[in-house]
Amino acid sequence: MKKHPIFIGFLQALGAALYVVIIAAVMYGLDSVETVPSIYLSMITVLLLLVFSAAVTGSLIFAYPAVLAVRKKIKQAFWVLGSTLGWMVIFLIVFLLIILV
Repeated sequence: MKKHPIFIGFLQALGAALYVVIIAAVMYGLDSVETVPSIYLSMITVLLLLVFSAAVTGSLIFAYPAVLAVRKKIKQAFWVLGSTLGWMVIFLIVFLLIILV
């Protein structure tokens, strides 16, 4: 069953948004921890999280369009990537509206 590129973009953007929500929830929960770790360990943890997050979101957003491009389906790859980024903007606007209201 062939999926429409806009639907695939929606699913990819939803996956990335859910990942961000989960990471934000974990970080918010860690804010209540009473012990203060050393600055050195905090920096290592933040940098490792940055690298891990870049790998996860890169895979969620760019992997499928890259596969399509390798298979010479350039137009469909751009549609999927563009719709993913478009959905991410829509999710960003929704989150901003939730915060501001």
